[in-house]
Amino acid sequence: IMGKVKQWAEDVAEDYLDELIKNVKNKVLTIDEAVAQAKTKDVNWDLVGIEQEYDLHQVLEEETA
Repeated sequence: IMGKVKQWAEDVAEDYLDELIKNVKNKVLTIDEAVAQAKTKDVNWDLVGIEQEYDLHQVLEEETA
């Protein structure tokens, strides 16, 4: 059961990251706004390789360049 919970948490993080990338690409949010919004969410970022705010900023820059 623990594996299913971890997979669910990873899926949530990936889906939310995809949503942030889409919103930045569509100019709904700036990268800074997306990072600020992400900090308010209960997302297990380390499951998708994001350990610090800087990492999220970098991913958003790379994915929306």
